[in-house]
Amino acid sequence: REGSNVTGARVLIVDDDPAMRLLCSINLQLEGHVVSEATDGRHGLAQARSERPDLVLTDVRMPMLDGFELAEALRRDERTRAIPLIFISGETTVANRARAHKLGALAYLTKPFDPLKLGSIVADALAPATTQPAA
Repeated sequence: REGSNVTGARVLIVDDDPAMRLLCSINLQLEGHVVSEATDGRHGLAQARSERPDLVLTDVRMPMLDGFELAEALRRDERTRAIPLIFISGETTVANRARAHKLGALAYLTKPFDPLKLGSIVADALAPATTQPAA
C-alpha cells in the first residue's frame, strides 16, 4: 500500500544493556529502519534532541535518567514532544504500564519479548504518522 511504508524510519534505542540494544537494532535494521543507540537516558535525550528520530524505543531502568524521566523530558521539549515512544522493561507492574501510558507510550513490551515481532510493533506505532495523505 502506497503511503503506509515505514521502511527507513529513524529509530533511537535507549538501553543500558548492550545485548538488548543489539537484539533490537538487528531486528529493526532487518526491517529497513535506520537505528541509532544510546546507553543511558541522558545520552538518549541529547540524541533525540539532535537527531529527531521517528520513534524512541527505551528501557525503563537505566542510569542517569530512567526511561520515564527520559519520556518526561522529551514531552517537555517542543522539538521532541511528538516523537512516538515504546517502552521495553523487565518490570511488569500495573503502575509502570499506567505511567508509560500517561506519558503517551504507544506500547509497553515486557522482557523477554519476541524480537521478531518488534518490527511490526514499530510499524504499528509509526502507522498513524505515515498514513496521512501527502500535502
